[in-house]
Amino acid sequence: MNITIKSSRTVGGNIAAPPSKSMAHRAVLCAALAKGTSHLHPLAFSKDISATLGAAGRLCARVTTGENDAVVEGLGRFLPVDAPVDCCESGSTLRFLIPLASLTGQEVTFTGRGRLMERPQSVYKTLYQQQGLRFEQGADRLTVEGALTPGEYELAGNVSSQFISGLLFALPLLGGTSTLHLIPPVESRSYIDMTRAVQHAFGVESRWLDENTLEIPGGQHYLPGDYTVEGDYSQAAFPAVLGAVTGGVAITGLSEETLQGDAAILEILRRCGARFTRTGQGVVFEKAPLHGTDIDLADCPDLGPVLMVLGLLCEGTTVIRNAERLRIKESDRIEAMETELRACGGQLESEGGTITIHGCAGALHAPEQPLSGHNDHRVVMSLAVLALAAGLALPISGAEAIAKSWPDFLEASSLWARRWNMLDKSKRYLIVGLGLLGGKYALELSRAGFHVDGINRSEGHLQYALDHGYIASGKTHDFEDLVRQADHIIFGLYPTALLEWFRTYGHLLKEGCIFTDVSGVKTGLVEPFRPCAGRAWSSLPATPWRAVRPPAWSTPPR
Repeated sequence: MNITIKSSRTVGGNIAAPPSKSMAHRAVLCAALAKGTSHLHPLAFSKDISATLGAAGRLCARVTTGENDAVVEGLGRFLPVDAPVDCCESGSTLRFLIPLASLTGQEVTFTGRGRLMERPQSVYKTLYQQQGLRFEQGADRLTVEGALTPGEYELAGNVSSQFISGLLFALPLLGGTSTLHLIPPVESRSYIDMTRAVQHAFGVESRWLDENTLEIPGGQHYLPGDYTVEGDYSQAAFPAVLGAVTGGVAITGLSEETLQGDAAILEILRRCGARFTRTGQGVVFEKAPLHGTDIDLADCPDLGPVLMVLGLLCEGTTVIRNAERLRIKESDRIEAMETELRACGGQLESEGGTITIHGCAGALHAPEQPLSGHNDHRVVMSLAVLALAAGLALPISGAEAIAKSWPDFLEASSLWARRWNMLDKSKRYLIVGLGLLGGKYALELSRAGFHVDGINRSEGHLQYALDHGYIASGKTHDFEDLVRQADHIIFGLYPTALLEWFRTYGHLLKEGCIFTDVSGVKTGLVEPFRPCAGRAWSSLPATPWRAVRPPAWSTPPR
């Protein structure tokens, strides 16, 4: 998806922080491991959270989702794993689940997308080899087999805390007490404490014996319960940086009492001269002159990309240290941001994990070529902040990457939506199935000035859509011409009907046609579309408008 992001003369508005992705991952797994029913709310159904929900449903739970919540029924046992567990691009999902997979008594294979299988797993590999267990990582999958045993574990403290959290989830379920020895320095300690806090909410305990040693009693049981997910500081960092530069931005839903390491964004902005006021669970920003500062990223690596944008908009020099882990995320975030920011006139350089950014707000300009999102959600969102804060029109390719963490980012508030041209109005849009979801898409697209055609089995529903301006034209049959003309197709069909539709009409799709499903199709059903669609195959996340949510879905009983 290509978008052009540009700012109007006035930037300002209220933005609700989405629910914390880090807390949600942890709550889903704790609820799945508990025997009984838990209610988790609120949730944002990003690709990462959907991956964890799907994996929980494969391993040990029944999961049902609502508009912004989930009911997780832990079965109290592990299910037969007869197919690979898809982690999509979520490093948290994969690393949290690997130790749990060892408790199933089965061979478990994990798959993923993008760079996920390239991301290092040597910490687990070493532990598994030490215990004589199977651990095989290839280019597109990772397989484990064999049961972890309680005892002494030693891990480097400067690797991803996800490895430590993964062991914290599994070790309490073993028969004996285990000890985690973390070799200093221990980075991302806040993420470890987040894991322990969520576990505590579900009845599982661990304790620090000293600064670098955790004791985890065995024989524990996760207990079901209701869990409220707090607002996400890592996502709120994007409008926070915008607010610090432009003023007039209020962010709601942020708890002052939080364990999130990314809450450091407020202190970092304060050191840069930002003016803001806390009001309950909100933060209100005023415009103020900003200056560079020295930033330690060890406990908040996800803030790196947007802080690089901030540095360009501050007077003087900003130095970001301990940023090495940015190299092994969805992209090499240091290299990606350097490339795209330099294309806009940015002045910055890096050596290892140290990034030096020179304030150059007056020299920034629109790029000669569209910027790349590098298939990285935080890169896309950071470039969006640059466009709005610097008053630039920035074309960005690959913007669909935002679905990984904040699907509603582009329309999170009127502040963002009013100023972004998200879709190409020269293209033709075709809605197949004018029911509740398809009809809503048709209406909103037409209201926004796009050319929309429709296909529907019911003549009455089709005529209603025509009479009320949902679509420009439509047919109930003999609609091959509409399919051939479409640049974007949005499907509101039942999953089984969708597959049959592709078998019949897939060959008519023009090369480059983009299609989006809004009916809740999962990977196992999507894969058969590829041979039907041929070269036209592409996919985009659903729900481009807040008014349209993914429908409720549930894992089948086992």
